[in-house]
Amino acid sequence: MVRLKDILSFRHEADKASALLPALMMRAEKVASGILHGDHALRKAGAGEKFWQFREYEPGDRPQDIDWRQSAKTENIYIRQREWQIAQKTFFWCSSGDGMAYSSAKTLPQKLDVARVITLALAILLSRADEQIGMFGDSKTGRSELRLEQIAQTLLDETKDPESLPAAGVFPVPQHSSLILAGDFLEPLPHIAESFDYLSASVQNALVVQVLDPQELDLNFQGRVTFQGSRHGERETVNNVRSIQEQYKQRIQNQIQGVYDLCAERNWTYILHRTDQPLADTVLEIWLMIGVTSGHGVPA
Repeated sequence: MVRLKDILSFRHEADKASALLPALMMRAEKVASGILHGDHALRKAGAGEKFWQFREYEPGDRPQDIDWRQSAKTENIYIRQREWQIAQKTFFWCSSGDGMAYSSAKTLPQKLDVARVITLALAILLSRADEQIGMFGDSKTGRSELRLEQIAQTLLDETKDPESLPAAGVFPVPQHSSLILAGDFLEPLPHIAESFDYLSASVQNALVVQVLDPQELDLNFQGRVTFQGSRHGERETVNNVRSIQEQYKQRIQNQIQGVYDLCAERNWTYILHRTDQPLADTVLEIWLMIGVTSGHGVPA
C-alpha cells in the first residue's frame, strides 16, 4: 500500500534532483568542453602513471614494459599497458553509498559530487565521439542530449536504495560493452570481489575510478576524533588519533592495493582520484587513454 507520506517524500527528492540537474550538467559540460577544445592543460607530472592494465607477456614485447611487481605475484609475466580499447557501448555506474557523502573540509567537495561529475563528463565526451552510452541497470543506450540528461537524472536520483557496489545478478551487461565504475570502494574486499566476479563474466573492458578524500588516505586529524561507520550507526572514539595514524594508513593502503589487484586479475584499468586534486586532470587522463585507442581525436 502506497502511503501519502511516501508519495510526498518521493516528490521532494524528485524536486531536489531537478534543482540540482542544471548545476551538475554545467560542471560536467565545462570539464568536457575544456578537454575537447584543448583548453585544459594537464598540470600533474607523469601523465598516465596512475593507469594500470595488464596482459601477459608476448614475444616481441619490450622488456622495459614488464611489470615485475605484478609478475612476482603469479607464475606469469605481465606487461603494463595504458591503452584501454573502448567498445561501441559504454555503461556507467556511480556509487550512491552513504559513505560517498563524506567530505573532510568545507573547502572540499563530497566524494559523491566528484564521482558524479567525472561520470557525466566522461559520458559527454564519449557521446561527442559517437559512442553509445547508458547507465548500469538500463539496457537502453544512445548519444543524444536527452540520453545525457537521463544519465544525469539517474546520478541525482536519491529515491533509490543506496548502492555501495554494483548489485550482482541484477543487470547483465551486454557482451562486448565497456563499463566505467566510480566510487570509493571501501567495502570489504570479498564483497568487492564478488561484485567484480559477476561483472567480469560479461565485461572484459572496465575502468574502476576509486574516489577518496585526502583524510581517508592520510588521517591528518589531531586530538580526539569520533569515527562514524556508514552502516548501523557505528561510532568509535579515539582520544589520540595520531597514535593510530600509521596503522590506519597501512590499512587504507591495503584496501587500495586490494582493489588494484582485483582489477589487475581481470585485466581491468584502475585509477585513484583524490578529492583535493583537480578532477579535470583525471578526466583528461582517462580521455587521452580512451581517445588514443578508439581513434577519436585526442586534444593537443
